[in-house]
Amino acid sequence: MTLLVRDEADIIRANIDFHLRQGVDFIVATDNGSKDGTREILAEYEKRSVLTLIDEPGRDYSQGRWVSRMAHLARDEYEADWILNNDADEFWHSKGADLKQDLANATASMLICARYQMFFPHDAPAPRNIFADARWRIAQPVPNRPLAKPLEDPLAAPYLYLDLPSKVLCRAAGLENVEQGNHSATYANASQEHSQAITIYHYPIRGFGHFLRKVTLGGAAYANNKELHESVGWHWRRWYGMVRSNRAVAAFQETMPSHAQLECELKCGVVLCDSTMCSEGSLERRMAA
Repeated sequence: MTLLVRDEADIIRANIDFHLRQGVDFIVATDNGSKDGTREILAEYEKRSVLTLIDEPGRDYSQGRWVSRMAHLARDEYEADWILNNDADEFWHSKGADLKQDLANATASMLICARYQMFFPHDAPAPRNIFADARWRIAQPVPNRPLAKPLEDPLAAPYLYLDLPSKVLCRAAGLENVEQGNHSATYANASQEHSQAITIYHYPIRGFGHFLRKVTLGGAAYANNKELHESVGWHWRRWYGMVRSNRAVAAFQETMPSHAQLECELKCGVVLCDSTMCSEGSLERRMAA
């Protein structure tokens, strides 16, 4: 597994422990200048010989280049067969025994894995345990149609209701580069198939304070990147602009439903309660600790 992180101390242990239990053999991690103790946590796993740590000081969020570097290292130095390019807030859940079993019969170079956007009401207290408190997801994602002015136009629905891109597990052989966002990769002869067994549980928002820090850091990084088109990371650019114009609360409120909206949409089946990750007792204990 590759892991690109910055200031994820609240969730990084749970992420690493979960994926090691799911069958990941080794982790190549890049810390992008964390100041909250994340790097020190990664160093603990490096001492246990289950992780190698790269320091990346860049402030332009060249994710594709940094993740490709890790993926090539995983393939060439650590003899990886498959590479899971991950973020700290994503948990790749196997319906079977573990990820290795799910990959045993895969024949394509890329395995497309659906991603569930997990949320809680924006007007609820900040989650104490993200896996228990953010246990809702949209039943049928809303089509994410391009906006004429993506930095200004109203969203069709709360952001985490939108049909956001899936992600891919990459076969190491023949891998050239991982694309920005980890949604795809390049091969000389690429092929792909959909996984029926692996689902990603995504927890991108973990309270207003977390949201504000993430938008401030991520938005500034995208603003510093002169290579990427402005459509890449449009949501971070959008919210960064809103934060800078003193509309941080409005930005946060457009990411998730209110409590009243959630209650109504639960009753009519628009929103589902998914407690899959709550059943991971060790995760709950880790987060509580």
